[in-house]
Amino acid sequence: MDAQAVEAFAQTLATLGLDAERLVADDHGTLTHSADEGPTLVATLPCLSGEAGRADEVRLQTLLGEGGMGQVFAAEQVSLQREVAVKRVRPGVTGREALLREALVTGRLEHPGIVPVHILGQTPDGAPLFVMKRVEGITWRDALSSPEAVERLCGSGSPAAVLDFHLDVLARVASAVAFAHARGVLHRDLKPENVMLGGFGEVYVMDWGLAVALRADAVLPLAAGQRAVVGTPSYMAPEMAVGNGAALSERSDVFLLGAVLYHVLAGRPPYHGATLLSTLTEAHLCTPTPLPEGTSEALARLCRHAMARDPKDRPESVEAFREALMDCRRHAGSSALSQATDARNERLAQLVPRVLEGATEADVHAARVLYAECRFGYQQALSAWPENTAARAGLTRAVEAMLEIEIARRNLDAASLLLLDLPQPPDPAFVARVDALRAARDEAERRTQALERLADDHDLNAEAAWRARVTRVVALVWSGLSVLVAWAHHSERLIVTPRVATAFITVYSLMMLGVQWLMVRRARANLVMRRMMLAATLGNVFMVLHWAIAWALDVPLIPAHALYMLWVGCGWCLVGAALDRQLIVTGLAFALGGLATMAFPVLAIEFFGLAVLFGLLHAVRVWGRIGDEIARS
Repeated sequence: MDAQAVEAFAQTLATLGLDAERLVADDHGTLTHSADEGPTLVATLPCLSGEAGRADEVRLQTLLGEGGMGQVFAAEQVSLQREVAVKRVRPGVTGREALLREALVTGRLEHPGIVPVHILGQTPDGAPLFVMKRVEGITWRDALSSPEAVERLCGSGSPAAVLDFHLDVLARVASAVAFAHARGVLHRDLKPENVMLGGFGEVYVMDWGLAVALRADAVLPLAAGQRAVVGTPSYMAPEMAVGNGAALSERSDVFLLGAVLYHVLAGRPPYHGATLLSTLTEAHLCTPTPLPEGTSEALARLCRHAMARDPKDRPESVEAFREALMDCRRHAGSSALSQATDARNERLAQLVPRVLEGATEADVHAARVLYAECRFGYQQALSAWPENTAARAGLTRAVEAMLEIEIARRNLDAASLLLLDLPQPPDPAFVARVDALRAARDEAERRTQALERLADDHDLNAEAAWRARVTRVVALVWSGLSVLVAWAHHSERLIVTPRVATAFITVYSLMMLGVQWLMVRRARANLVMRRMMLAATLGNVFMVLHWAIAWALDVPLIPAHALYMLWVGCGWCLVGAALDRQLIVTGLAFALGGLATMAFPVLAIEFFGLAVLFGLLHAVRVWGRIGDEIARS
């Protein structure tokens, strides 16, 4: 504790009329009154000598313990032949009225957690003493420092069982204190040393010597009138550290119970200054050392609530404190599960920076495994106790850590599902980032679909097998028809002229228009198919025009036929150059047929048939091979 803070506290005491130099604690660390206060409470008392060998009601035996003012002896109550305890003032100490007050107060607080007082009397020389039930056991302070003793008392050495045992003791102490408050009595010195634990589960709140009244009382001094620093500094409430009696209330004892809970959780009192004054300074400033890591958040929260510096910020009553404590005990399993899961959550949080910096797949897999474990642990804790705020907060941290990883890896599906795992409305920042990721993926999908449509439109392989079948039929029909027409022409059964050719080509064009319409209807009409059909239609139109013009101009058959084949070959070459270069061979077949017609006019029709046969069958071979490859894939 800073020396300046201690000096400032001493000055505060001085302004209140209290001398810090005169504050002296007894062997148990308790500050008590230096002299009796108040009027004489009892005029006459029965004589109980307590001396061994005399035929009195009470016979003293061994000394059990002593404090700053009194001594407690083992004794025998003769008439009932039972073991009792006797408390009396230490020789040479003035504490008659204080001892009488303790006896009278304890005697009227008939509660299972408060030691019963049997008789109030005095020794032959007038020193008061009182007889009470003898409690055999150990103080709670000794039990807190002795794991073996606790294991004997609770039957288990597991940390969870030991903690629950101490919480049960604290709850029973709170029940006794709440009873005292209902009778208008404030204890002011609650600490583990003033709690006795019997061998059969008994819990007794002892030492009511510093008790004061919360309302007007014939025995106890009124709390509001106190102007002395009394109690145990290691556990003291801030208002007690400056002797502010006007601020004393039930919440002062609530603070002491919170300080005892602190001792249970931390293994030591809240305040432990090097000197009495520094300890009092810590108590006045209410600056306990933080509880150890791993402490149950629910218990730590209750401890902080009970030990609030301002009494208005504490639980309103001891009963409210006890109820909160019982809630912590009922939900201990959920809290323990949540706390155990926190360790995995911490490891997950440590993985996040590594993943964001570009970790291996092993790190990502480890993070996902840890998240699954955290999610299961926290959800189980929340299932057992839906109001477990620590588990809810832990689950939120785990989800947000995993969201960072999945968003960094642009894993939209996983990030969207993680938003659903949040136990509360998600952080708008995370929602915005996931929405941005979704928008980016939608845009990428739109681009991909556009590219797929573009690729599909320019797919030369679309319905290649069906085109091959149709073209094969056309090739066989027209090559066969050419043979028939050539026979008829040479036998003069049908003389082929431009007029006749115009008729044939017109019929052919109409037939091909029907075939093309069926192909478009049957086939996947992509851009290539549509352009091929357009090219074929335009070609047919110009073929009809070619022969019609030749007929109109009375052009001889052979030049018109040769030029016609060159036009057809040119058309196939242009289509091949634009769409599929393999079709240039078909165009060359027609062009060679046209040249052969010029060289051998008599075989013009035969050359046309051969060009049709070999040119179109080449197209059939090209498209058939493509169709076979598609079928195999």
